[in-house]
Amino acid sequence: MGGGGANSLDSPEKAEKDDNGPKNSDEYVVTYKTYEDYFTDLNITKDTITDADLTGNGSASNPYIVHSTRGFLYLTNKSISKIDLKDKYIELACDIVLNEETFDESGVPSGGDGVVYEWSPISTGANLNFEGNKKRISGLHIAPELSSALAQKSLFGTTYSLESVANINFDNFYIEGVDATTGNVSAISYKAKKITSCKLTNSTLKTAYIVASFVYKVDKEIANCSSDATLMNGVGSIRTAGIVSGIAKDTIIENCSFHGKIKGHRCSAGIISDIPNRGLIINCENYGYITGEQHTSGIAGTNTASGTRIINCKNYGEIFYLNYKQYEAAGILAYTSAGIDFVGCESYGEVYYSDSYARGLILAECAPSSGEEPITINIINCKTKAMNNCPIITYPKTGNGGQRVVNYNIKNCEFSYENKNQTQSILLFTYKSSGKIYFEGNVFINKSDKNTFKIIRGGLSGAETIFKDCMVYVQNDKFDLTTSALTNKEKIYGGIVINVQNTPFAYYGSDFDGFYIDFKTGKIGLKALSGKGFYQGKVSEGLVQSKGYTKKTI
Repeated sequence: MGGGGANSLDSPEKAEKDDNGPKNSDEYVVTYKTYEDYFTDLNITKDTITDADLTGNGSASNPYIVHSTRGFLYLTNKSISKIDLKDKYIELACDIVLNEETFDESGVPSGGDGVVYEWSPISTGANLNFEGNKKRISGLHIAPELSSALAQKSLFGTTYSLESVANINFDNFYIEGVDATTGNVSAISYKAKKITSCKLTNSTLKTAYIVASFVYKVDKEIANCSSDATLMNGVGSIRTAGIVSGIAKDTIIENCSFHGKIKGHRCSAGIISDIPNRGLIINCENYGYITGEQHTSGIAGTNTASGTRIINCKNYGEIFYLNYKQYEAAGILAYTSAGIDFVGCESYGEVYYSDSYARGLILAECAPSSGEEPITINIINCKTKAMNNCPIITYPKTGNGGQRVVNYNIKNCEFSYENKNQTQSILLFTYKSSGKIYFEGNVFINKSDKNTFKIIRGGLSGAETIFKDCMVYVQNDKFDLTTSALTNKEKIYGGIVINVQNTPFAYYGSDFDGFYIDFKTGKIGLKALSGKGFYQGKVSEGLVQSKGYTKKTI
């Protein structure tokens, strides 16, 4: 790993070694050194740094340009260089190798010259601009026993906000905090206003109150960034994020993706752990393998900000939820307490856990805090495909202002469900939901075999469910539009066509005028609300006639 002794790191006289360490040793022996040892071993002083290491004055027109690892170490150590990086501009003209060794998930090194230097996060003022020019910074190592006093463990340790970080590949980082209830761990810093076109590869970040691939918080934008890191956390931690932990108001997260592995506790998510302020998450994707115990998701863990929009985001990764007794897991968003828009989102990765609590492919749980104003969930142009999970789950809480009203607008979506392990296939699960559930132009496809298929399951509480121009395709299943009889306050309005194909059909609740079955096409249609009624059983002309319904070709 890159620090090396005096004969490594930009020195042409590197120690002779093979893939297992120095040749002059029968065993691979590692020597750990401190950050200060860099400067002694590499003879870095104000007098020894030349234009071959560093040029420029740090202004926007004449930025500091780093030409060697020695130059980078000198520039970022204020006690030696006497340079204040506040408001300065830095550009990389070379790769920076802080250690040559490769670290595994436990921090055990291999290869290199057998010398591992412990990194000390850069202390800098606010508003630093850092342009990487597509160069690489590799080999950063921070271990808990050598950095217990540090609250922020990352390349930059300041709590000031960096102005911008762009075009850098952070590679082969190993950062471990002291415990899961203390401090923050991330590759870049505590906070930045703007991060663009950065990557985190071959790295492990673990064990802190908050762990995130790039920064704890973004103030304006993070775009075109990707991570394939391994992020690990334990009981007591609150966030583990594949890209960023949190955002300021109106921050944009765009074109970001996570490809690694997360094993977290609370708020474990592929893109962002928590959305405390209104934001826009657009064109982001998760391919990672994510496990967690509370609020686990492919894209976002929790949202408490009204007006947040999640647009064209996709989850392909597998989500494993470990604590099934409470909380929830999802493909896109695990939990919201505020109105939110999902537009063009798709979820195809499975959500696994050992009980039937809240798991959803788009949204796992809506549990509004107390208040009188209704909230609205818009789900538009979305697609899901799953084996055992509902696309949408709602679970309103009762608070000081009484039960919050939640209105769902679900429009032009396609929900595909192939049940293998459960006795019921469910597309929308509700519990004590009041408000309107409005379906328009949706397609529901169920490929289960000999199970019960329900569009809606759960106790509606004064809700109106409205269908307009929807299609349901069900094969070899029982079909219930909803699970139980509805009262006058809990009405289902028509506009749904059901392709039954040898499927037993059951409808409970208020009846429809123009209820019809076309035996040629196997479709059942429900139209305008009128009266009371009940129909259940195989699709047969005799049974339909005995119930007083009308056969109609459609």
